Amino acid sequence: MIAYSQLLSTLQPWLGNELMQLMDDALQDIHVHLCGYSTRHDPEESLEWIDRKLLMAIKKATNGQFLVRLPDDTWVRIYLDDIAAMADEVMFLLFDSFPVDPWHMQFLQAYSMRRSSLSALRVLYTKMAHMQSEDELNAIRRVIRECYPAFRWRMWLE
Repeated sequence: MIAYSQLLSTLQPWLGNELMQLMDDALQDIHVHLCGYSTRHDPEESLEWIDRKLLMAIKKATNGQFLVRLPDDTWVRIYLDDIAAMADEVMFLLFDSFPVDPWHMQFLQAYSMRRSSLSALRVLYTKMAHMQSEDELNAIRRVIRECYPAFRWRMWLE
């Protein structure tokens, strides 16, 4: 089960507390969706649903301006790429809740081959590392460093 506080702490650096309060209904919907997820469902559909939910909630809460005031009182504009990254970060909560077994590892590997997902790669690299060869881990590490901005991985990638 994914705690609501986990969802909030995942999105807080992107959205700030003020905007998240305005988006509470959408965040509650996303939390219910995450808690009801099963691997019988397509993770790409969940990602797209979360992406749309975030987009519409941010648009509504910012009156279409997509400007967010962060806790340090700076204003930043949210772009579509930012929303896609947020949705992927939310998917990490889901992927990280998977059991560590060969089936779920293959599920994440297949997903990460179809869809660019730092979250899937993160779980494969951190949680399921013992089930992979050193060459596989090196390949994952190389893809992460070459394809994603450092701020998204520097805290957990060795």
